[in-house]
Amino acid sequence: MNNHYHLVISVNVKQAESWSAAEVIKRWHQLYTGTMISRAFLDGSKLNPQESILLAETVEIWRNRLINIGWFMKNINEPISRLSNIEDNCTGKFWEGRYKSKAILDDEGLLAAMVYVDLNPVRAQMTKTPEESEYTSIKKRSECFKKSNHSNLVKDQPNDLLPLSKHCKTHIQISTKAYLELVDWTGKQCAESKKGKIDSELPDILTRLDLSETLFLNASLNINNSFANLIGKASSIDQHFSKFGLKRACGWVKSLSVLGL
Repeated sequence: MNNHYHLVISVNVKQAESWSAAEVIKRWHQLYTGTMISRAFLDGSKLNPQESILLAETVEIWRNRLINIGWFMKNINEPISRLSNIEDNCTGKFWEGRYKSKAILDDEGLLAAMVYVDLNPVRAQMTKTPEESEYTSIKKRSECFKKSNHSNLVKDQPNDLLPLSKHCKTHIQISTKAYLELVDWTGKQCAESKKGKIDSELPDILTRLDLSETLFLNASLNINNSFANLIGKASSIDQHFSKFGLKRACGWVKSLSVLGL
């Protein structure tokens, strides 16, 4: 967008915890220069006991930062700010404020958030169709889907996006074809001037996901107003509260179940 962007991200904590010290250091060095000790370690130099202890402590700090959303946003925003200031020949802050984040608790919340983000350029009248929207996941998924001759296989999907698959629990629980149809249908509802009809297969998709067409549309179009800092069904929000011993959320929470989903 012109002055902001949206991301739907997944933090794989278990994978990060399984990384070796060398893996953590290599990943950190892709972002920063590291330390003399970490560079010496990767070069194969032998470390003394004190250096080994210091490196182990540093590796754990870096490991935590590599799965921290705040550090992730910092590493995205800072280069953009620097480039913008160079273009405008100015200094100072580029972003108006700190980023906002919402926890997504279930598949229904995930799909609502993804559709909302993928349709942002369409709603802002920056493009006419989702597949033509620059810098969006839907454009990348559409291109791969077309190049693969409409394949739903994981191997035919973008490598830098979480795969869409109904057959693997670690992937987003919907096929590529079904997701593209869902985004297209939702996009047609928020732009009445668009031509075309609702795909006859779409109700089956929503029924399989236990979603109501009208209310899913409302949730995906108004995700900022419908949800505070948690996105999901009422049962998922209750489980989240129980897991962390919470009694209330910060701000106003409305669940997909309250919306009828």
